[in-house]
Amino acid sequence: MMSSARSTARSVSLVEVASSSISEWIAGAKPDARGEIWLPPLQQMAQQVGVSRSVLRESIKQLEIQGRLETRHGVGVRAIDQLHRPVSAAVHLLLPEETARLRHLVEARGMLEPAHASFAAERGSDEDLRQLEAIHERLVGSRHVEDAVRADRWFHEELARISGNRISQLMFRSLSDLMGDSLSRGYAKFGTDSAIEEHRRILSAVVRREPAEAARAMILHLSTTLRELELPPTSDFVHP
Repeated sequence: MMSSARSTARSVSLVEVASSSISEWIAGAKPDARGEIWLPPLQQMAQQVGVSRSVLRESIKQLEIQGRLETRHGVGVRAIDQLHRPVSAAVHLLLPEETARLRHLVEARGMLEPAHASFAAERGSDEDLRQLEAIHERLVGSRHVEDAVRADRWFHEELARISGNRISQLMFRSLSDLMGDSLSRGYAKFGTDSAIEEHRRILSAVVRREPAEAARAMILHLSTTLRELELPPTSDFVHP
């Protein structure tokens, strides 16, 4: 029994070591012409890492769960940046009822996004702000709900990136995955006019380097989201 336990611990340890080695290999790998990084064939990768193919398979499975790798059957194993994906999946299990999930989603956004807007106003470079303006123009020019949803999510994700906090950015990417349904519902019913105007207010405050006004504009935007989703008003973040 003790021998079996030691064997299991050793196997788990090897999987963790191999996972770390694969991550280091990815960090140092040169992307191909399409900007993608693919792992070498299984046997070659196992030799490079110094483990058996069975251990390597377990390591790849672990990194897939973490959102670091994606296996395409018949093609290979590709490096991806989807560290937020496990959280997105867990939220659906935790909150299977859509109305409750949307309410919790907007509340969570209220905990993060006013700070994102404020820090973006303080920390964003001129290039960051030009990129944010370009993304906003994508929303203005959208002609289909799918395009509007994509531009809307990109705008909020970019604010999270510009804020400079990597942990908050990762947390928000998990929320962004969940925003698609609520955005689609809102745009299908109300169109893009209110979102365009409220994004413009946020953008204007960020560009003017006014953190408090940027946060306030974001709070008002989330208040509109609650109203359009026909959810009851939530805590103080919707009452600036």
